[in-house]
Amino acid sequence: MVLHNLLYSKGYTFHERFIKDLFNSLWTTRNSRWTTLRITALHQLTCFVRAFFVAVCDVPAPEEKYNMDEYSDAVLLVKPVIFITVKEMLDTHKV
Repeated sequence: MVLHNLLYSKGYTFHERFIKDLFNSLWTTRNSRWTTLRITALHQLTCFVRAFFVAVCDVPAPEEKYNMDEYSDAVLLVKPVIFITVKEMLDTHKV
């Protein structure tokens, strides 16, 4: 009950509460005929989450994406200039 109150008082979204309730119901079900279904559902969810994070983290190396190597910056005649406003800095570092 303490965990329930803690989760609802922290301002979690509806989807976060739904996922928490789903996991809670999957793990607390005592009926043995639902055990296989529960394990299958958890396995499918685990596979989905793993595939999602692999896809998110699978990015090309910076050298490939920007066509630069460790010496590219040293041989540039005109150094790159980045213009950033105060608003962009605040938006970037907003908590």
